Amino acid sequence: MSKGIVAFEILITDLQAKKKLSQNRSETEKNKIIDTLSNSKDSNVQMIAANMRTDQSRQKEI
Repeated sequence: MSKGIVAFEILITDLQAKKKLSQNRSETEKNKIIDTLSNSKDSNVQMIAANMRTDQSRQKEI
């Protein structure tokens, strides 16, 4: 039964990521989303809100 299973290794040479958090939303909608996430009891969700707030500040500087 295991004749069809083949082990192999892949060397990862590059890792790419995309960040798309409410990118197509108005500023008002983004602020509501950030506020809602900030009020979460989950620390991971709060970190996402903080990251979104930082990104929002950077966009305003551009």
